Amino acid sequence: MYMHHRQITAAHFITVLLEVQDEYSITKSLQECGGDVYELKKALSNILIKLPASSEVYVVDELASAPQLKRAALRALEIAHKDKKKTIGLEHLILAIFEEKNLRTMLEQVGCNVKIFLEHATTMYENKQKDAATKRADKKKTNTADPGVANSKTESSDEEFVMSFGVDMTALAEQGKLEPVVGRNKEIREVIMVLSRKGKGNPCLVGEPGVGKTAVVEGLAQRLIEGMVPKALENKTLFAVDLGALIAGATYRGEFEKRMKALIRYAVGSEGRVILFIDEIHMLMGAGKSDGTMDAANLLKPPMARGELRIVGATTQEEYKIIEKDAALERRLKPILVEEPATTRAIYILKKLREKFETHHDMRISDEAIVAAVMLSHKYIKNRRLPDKAIDLLDEAAAAKRVKWDLRTLEDDDEAALEKKEKEQAAKEHREAMKQDEQRIKGQNHGDGTEEQLKKIEKDMEKEALEEERELVLTADDVAVVISVWTGIPAAKLTDDEKSKILRLSDVLHSRVIGQEDAVKAVADAMVRARAGLNREDMPVGSFLFLGPTGVGKTELAKALAAEMFHSEKNLVRIDMSEFSESHTVARLIGSPPGYVGHDAGGQLTEAVRRRPHSVVLFDEIEKGHPQILNIMLQLLDEGRLTDGKGVLVDFTNCVIILTSNVGAQYIISAYEQGEKDTKSALATFDPKSGSLEHFAEVTKGAEAAGGDDTDVDSGKKDKKATILDKNKKSGNWKKEARRKVLSEIAGSGLLRPEVINRFSGVILFEPMKSSDIKKVLAIQAKDLKQALSKKGIELLIDASAEEFIVQRAYTHKFGARPLKRFIDNNIGAKIAPWLLSGYLQSGMRVKVVASKRSKNTLEAHVCKLVNDKCDRGTRKARVLASVAKKDESSSDDPGR
Repeated sequence: MYMHHRQITAAHFITVLLEVQDEYSITKSLQECGGDVYELKKALSNILIKLPASSEVYVVDELASAPQLKRAALRALEIAHKDKKKTIGLEHLILAIFEEKNLRTMLEQVGCNVKIFLEHATTMYENKQKDAATKRADKKKTNTADPGVANSKTESSDEEFVMSFGVDMTALAEQGKLEPVVGRNKEIREVIMVLSRKGKGNPCLVGEPGVGKTAVVEGLAQRLIEGMVPKALENKTLFAVDLGALIAGATYRGEFEKRMKALIRYAVGSEGRVILFIDEIHMLMGAGKSDGTMDAANLLKPPMARGELRIVGATTQEEYKIIEKDAALERRLKPILVEEPATTRAIYILKKLREKFETHHDMRISDEAIVAAVMLSHKYIKNRRLPDKAIDLLDEAAAAKRVKWDLRTLEDDDEAALEKKEKEQAAKEHREAMKQDEQRIKGQNHGDGTEEQLKKIEKDMEKEALEEERELVLTADDVAVVISVWTGIPAAKLTDDEKSKILRLSDVLHSRVIGQEDAVKAVADAMVRARAGLNREDMPVGSFLFLGPTGVGKTELAKALAAEMFHSEKNLVRIDMSEFSESHTVARLIGSPPGYVGHDAGGQLTEAVRRRPHSVVLFDEIEKGHPQILNIMLQLLDEGRLTDGKGVLVDFTNCVIILTSNVGAQYIISAYEQGEKDTKSALATFDPKSGSLEHFAEVTKGAEAAGGDDTDVDSGKKDKKATILDKNKKSGNWKKEARRKVLSEIAGSGLLRPEVINRFSGVILFEPMKSSDIKKVLAIQAKDLKQALSKKGIELLIDASAEEFIVQRAYTHKFGARPLKRFIDNNIGAKIAPWLLSGYLQSGMRVKVVASKRSKNTLEAHVCKLVNDKCDRGTRKARVLASVAKKDESSSDDPGR
């Protein structure tokens, strides 16, 4: 009967004891003391009915103990210690529980003599333990007396021969060498149920690596020792077979079969007392097989079919397919699925294991560290399973903190250690000074409290010292540091500096990507949202389609994002789509299918992201790739995952996905240029006497100049405001028109299907740059040359006239900013290089690039020596760098200068 109680009370405990009907039942003690069993059950039932109930059904492991039961457990521990017992028995619990006044009164009310009851119950349970110990001893004697293994001359050598091929797990459990098993009661019960069958009682645990298959078997071994199994499994031994030891050294024909048959005879000859556990049971298929011989699986099938041999196996879901190929073996096994526990269950498991880790690492592990270990491993480590990955993470975090703490005294040259020593020295000097003052004041004014004050200060300082030496505490931040080391993902709690950096991301990106406000804002907003924890966990951090002409900053924005938010441009996974122009080249991205060359090598994309799960993935110039390849974007953009050629799921949820394309660039350029023509500069006349605009007009295509005879100042201001709004409206109109045409071009060409486009976080148009933006880009492009000359002690300056000269001759909307770099290299860097080699340019000189005032299309270099950071006029010389005419319509298709 389920009563849905939240706590286990002493009443629950006594009720369960009364339900047990065997030779050691507590009802016999009640009868001995003269008590009425029915009345006691009725009294307990009345207590249980009054307890608060919940709508949920709790698993036993999740229930809390009532305070009264906790007190009884602690008292039972004291009684067991007095009796010099290693474990708490039922007799100790019964003695402790009935020390409670209300429970003693209950026994007396049903007519029981409490003293007689406790004496009889204690004696009865002590006898039960003695009987169990005698049975275990008899079992061991019987096992050693069995002939068992062939070719063994003595009883001791029989057991020794078999023990060399495995380990007795029940013996390990009896010695307390197995870890406590938590949260796997369901699976353990299923294993016990299958083992209790008359025939084919061979459970096989199937689950992903790390979910706890071996832990289930360890839990079974512990239950066998504790007697918490049905009668069919009482006095059983669980023997873990080491297949590696069985095969190792079996070089001669028949030697492996000999060992295997000996193991089988040992288990069968025990008359069912020995249960074999075979981890990685799929390895039986073909194990020890050579020409004309049988493998291990075929040797095991006959005794398994007859029910003479019971086996517990464990394997993964993928490797269980190997067993399924052998129908004869597969039908003799009963698969039991061991699923990955939920995060709440994993937290509960780690809390139960906490004491073991605290003892080993000699530190306290906080609840927040356990929660962080589970949640962070679940979020960022996708190729492993709970609870194994959370246990490993918690273990390593504790080890890292302990090692760092233990080595701190050896790091004398460490800045923190030196700072600590300085503080200790200052404190010591402070104490000495206070003692001297106290001695001086003591002679002048007795009873002023100086001595008491000094003692108080010394006590406070001693308390601080003890506080420092007190136990270490593992925190969530310690766990986050380890997860960051494992994955490269900044999972640690954001510091104030990091928060400031993220909030300033838009400004930082603007410094590298000029003139693309919409694109930078969209990317920066996505990153801020992700670091604030507001994005969906099953999608990439952001996914963008960048559309625009060449040389406007599409690729540069991806590089800038990788450098600023992912710590390095090395975290940019760049896929050049020109290398994937054929449909079959998709295998290079995700890996070749089975049976093809390179299947084990993995894919260019999937392997890169597996190594760097926190990165920017850039698919550059997608129009050059085959459209069929882009179909993989569906699951990548929607669910943040991709299955490679080996069937392994690769996680992209910590990546930013960016696709770039030049498709429709001509529409963007055309619309931009048309917009420039449509919105021309304002015309105005300024009256210096009144200091106001007397006439303001806007000339637009296909319209007359606005304005009239009205020269009122307020009217002029209204016209000006209307004109600015009109400009903004026209600016937005050309973008909308360009966007419509570009997306229509993409859909018409079949480059990206609508369902793919619909999955992007943003489809962003990069517009051609304005003249003011081009000059900023020019300064960035010239930075490399300036830095190279600076290392040689030479200063390079490019003045405003030279900037205007270069922009007019190197920049076009069609080719973007890339020709600027080419112009600098060809017309400045290439001309300066011979001057360096010839010695004309030396350290301590300045080169100022200017547009010539004498020759219209000439760029000059003014060279001089620097004296106190100023140019020495006596050394100034002018040299021609380049003669380049302005671009005209005929040269608009020529990107190089």
